[in-house]
Amino acid sequence: MGLPVLILGFSGSGKSSSMRNFKPDELALVNVNGKFLPFRGGFAETLNSDDFEKIKSFMSSAKAKAVVVDDSQYLMLNEFMRRNSLFVKYPVVFSAGICRLNQCVHESKHGEVDINAAIDRCKIAKSTLKGTHFSSIAFYDGSIRDRALREKDYESIMPGALQRHEFQCYLQPKYGLRSRNIEGAEALIRWNSPDFGFISPGDFKKSAAACAAG
Repeated sequence: MGLPVLILGFSGSGKSSSMRNFKPDELALVNVNGKFLPFRGGFAETLNSDDFEKIKSFMSSAKAKAVVVDDSQYLMLNEFMRRNSLFVKYPVVFSAGICRLNQCVHESKHGEVDINAAIDRCKIAKSTLKGTHFSSIAFYDGSIRDRALREKDYESIMPGALQRHEFQCYLQPKYGLRSRNIEGAEALIRWNSPDFGFISPGDFKKSAAACAAG
């Protein structure tokens, strides 16, 4: 019975280099995703597959000293996707906000992590992904923090800005290619704030939605 060893690490962190002391004829490779791999030298045997039965048979018959299964996490993921056809017919978009815990340390509690602050910051980071159409993640950083604070500022002064008529409507003409005449116009709203200057809808629409909901 062999000893299973799981090697974890970011791309380029040296997972391949950790096996540099093996001789090429001592290793057999299962390439789950069939991608190019930066391993030095060759392999005694190679299998490009994510089929459990094929991999099981390959590992049982391999004569090499060790079998490397690259990207083993995709074994479970690919099998799950195959068994759940709904994910093929109706793709699901996964997104997540990530906050480093060292960004959420209580200054007054001897370095204790503020879990509530961490959760809030993850939510703020995730909210920046709205409108995207692919699986993605967002890390909470200084730029996201500044944007969140600015949106709060917009939200707090927006009711007064409406009363002071700081929002201005601009008409963008629509030109007919066949008639060669102006056939209409698109109304565009802009916020001319004495505190923040000229603000486009992309910057204040989220604050406007929050004000309307409140």
